[in-house]
Amino acid sequence: MRLSLIVISAMMQFALSSCSRSEAGRERTIRESLDLIVFSATGTMVFDSVPLEDIRGVHLAGAGLLNHDVLVTGTVEFTGAGGTYLVLTDSSARMLVDTTRVSAAGQSLESRRGKVVIIHGEVKSGEKGHIYLLANAVRGG
Repeated sequence: MRLSLIVISAMMQFALSSCSRSEAGRERTIRESLDLIVFSATGTMVFDSVPLEDIRGVHLAGAGLLNHDVLVTGTVEFTGAGGTYLVLTDSSARMLVDTTRVSAAGQSLESRRGKVVIIHGEVKSGEKGHIYLLANAVRGG
């Protein structure tokens, strides 16, 4: 019983401390933060439903998905130095995934090379209009 209270207290502290600003400048709500924690642990979400997209679908939708959250499944082809980015592939395409938020949370990505993962992230547009994913959480591998 006492251990359960400690674990719940730690999860709430983590959730409140992870309420950070998104790239769009808005505060991440406690519900969104809890969803990311639960997604990282179980692969499901409690409050919101985020669409599962294939990589090609994200590229083709382009501007229609900008600043929207999606789930993308694929194989980790390459991880960058320091775990700040990775290249995700599936049978249809490849995508750059910015993992600075995930690596800052202490999740190691180097060990996931060659493994299938599900990434919860926000669709962004980089230089020259190239679409990439800003990862909020990674599950699998």
